[in-house]
Amino acid sequence: MSTRLWLTWETQRRNVELADAFDCSYRCFDFSRLNVALRLLLSSFMTLREVFRSRWCVIFSQYPSLPLNLLLSFCSIFSSFKFVVDAHNVAIEDFQKSASLRGRLVAWVFSRADHIVVSNSALVSKLGKYADKALVLADRLPQIEPSSKPSLVDNTEMAVTLIASFAPDEPIEEFIKGFNKAKLADGTKLFVTGRRSRAGGLIGFESERVVFTDFLGEGEFEALIQHSILLVDLTTREDCLVCGAYEALSVEVPILLSSSEALRTTFPLGTVFSNNSQSDFSEALEHFFEDVAGYKERIGSMKEDFALVWQEQFEKISNKISN
Repeated sequence: MSTRLWLTWETQRRNVELADAFDCSYRCFDFSRLNVALRLLLSSFMTLREVFRSRWCVIFSQYPSLPLNLLLSFCSIFSSFKFVVDAHNVAIEDFQKSASLRGRLVAWVFSRADHIVVSNSALVSKLGKYADKALVLADRLPQIEPSSKPSLVDNTEMAVTLIASFAPDEPIEEFIKGFNKAKLADGTKLFVTGRRSRAGGLIGFESERVVFTDFLGEGEFEALIQHSILLVDLTTREDCLVCGAYEALSVEVPILLSSSEALRTTFPLGTVFSNNSQSDFSEALEHFFEDVAGYKERIGSMKEDFALVWQEQFEKISNKISN
């Protein structure tokens, strides 16, 4: 039985992949469909039961959620487990709001943590006095099994898939406008993933060429991205490494990303970069379709190198946590 535990209150691929890599028992208490009070109560109860039912040597905690990390910080006072926070960009952003209550609470979490995992080196300096606790580890490439073309993609269509959650940092409207403006081959269709209920007024852009897929199960989503000619994952956050980039590498499909230093450094090949404006998106799309085969070849060549570098980085971090 594993002596390591990975706890999260939301479903996300990074959690599953890193829990497996670190040989953790994985527990996801995702009650997001319940109201806030009931969700907090139930998640806290399940977490406390899991923490104290076994003698864990290491407990990893994903941020968000702040309540989860506060709960484990409190538990760490009374138990001897090593406490590792997988910080994500959100934790760093909250921490930097040092004058706010939330910022002070995150600082207390970081003070209790033995290690703070961040996705890229640009985030380390933002940890201030806790920078010496930082461990830099990008997402592991997900293992995605080959699948047949999904029914929502016609045999005559070229699918461009925008991976979306409709979060505030995603310039989705600008991209759709850029897609509609771009001069692309006949049969090119944009599929926008994510729950339609979160799309708000963006649904008004739906047309024969722009399809909002609604929530897709894991198998449907993986089939769609495998049979797309181009994936798109966008953010206005400068230091955010988006999940779609790792998924694109895994299935060897070119991807269009926002042009940030962190993304350019991590995913240099087989990637189309664009500023977050509709005119730049149009230009980037047209540029991609001029060299589809070249981008496909380059992202395939990057996959093996990325996996080797990640494994070396992971082994160093795993050893630090174990010692």
